[in-house]
Amino acid sequence: MKSRKEIASEYDIPVWTLGRRIKEHKLVLSRQSILPIEDVVEIYLVLNWPFKMRKVPTLK
Repeated sequence: MKSRKEIASEYDIPVWTLGRRIKEHKLVLSRQSILPIEDVVEIYLVLNWPFKMRKVPTLK
């Protein structure tokens, strides 16, 4: 469960830009201030995982 502000900071974008991208992809999300995990995962799947959360393979 995360707020829209937390999700926007993961993508390093303002909240209004996140809202615009959600609208562009026609996602229907909960109106609550804290989004349920299902909505958070749906955002990640549509907008791709935030770069900070991607696992980068390491060479050994």
